[in-house]
Amino acid sequence: MSEKIIKKNGNDYLLDLFKTEKELLDFTIKSIYFVDNKTFIDEFEKIQQKIENSETNIIRYTKKNVEYIEKYDNGKYSRKLSNLERIKRLSDNDKLYIRDNKTPIKVKFDSTGNYELQKKFKHIFNIDLVNEYKNYTIAHLNPNPNRPYKHSLINVVLVPTFLNKFLDNGGLNLKCGINVLNIVKSLVLLKFKEIPLDKIKEKYSLNDSEINYLKNFTVSTLNILKTDK
Repeated sequence: MSEKIIKKNGNDYLLDLFKTEKELLDFTIKSIYFVDNKTFIDEFEKIQQKIENSETNIIRYTKKNVEYIEKYDNGKYSRKLSNLERIKRLSDNDKLYIRDNKTPIKVKFDSTGNYELQKKFKHIFNIDLVNEYKNYTIAHLNPNPNRPYKHSLINVVLVPTFLNKFLDNGGLNLKCGINVLNIVKSLVLLKFKEIPLDKIKEKYSLNDSEINYLKNFTVSTLNILKTDK
């Protein structure tokens, strides 16, 4: 029995199935499902309206990069809360706020971390990720899902679970200089024809390799989740 040398990068086993990294990247993109533009805009406007009306937005609980606060009966707000038990109790009682750019926003924790998004996929796209569609992951593209906009259809794609690692923890860096997550985030915006590539480049600090890939990508080939509602 011959001794097999262990590859130093486990992703190289998957790369062995493709001739080039570009083929792997193309395969990954073709396996991802993006939210349609109308739903994207509707979601943004609903969240914005809830914030303006002091209505509750659902977020995912995280410990870092967030300031949880309480609104007192006199209308004033507490300092940053640190007691987890108290924070969760306020969430359960619909009395929890976060301070985002000095603006108090009323929030409640998603019971499972993705329950609210699973409900939206079922209601809007008729995709039941609990009982019918298996081995898919709702992938958050930008960090801090402890913000209403970040824990919403604005900030997610539906990806086969075995490919989700390519979008996790800052995204997979390919040897050709392309970051997979940067490409996916850019495509979310690029499918809006009104948003020029220069603006996307500035927003995500894209390098030349990523820009060239996007310039040659046919946006009409994306898998777009649509709704008849």
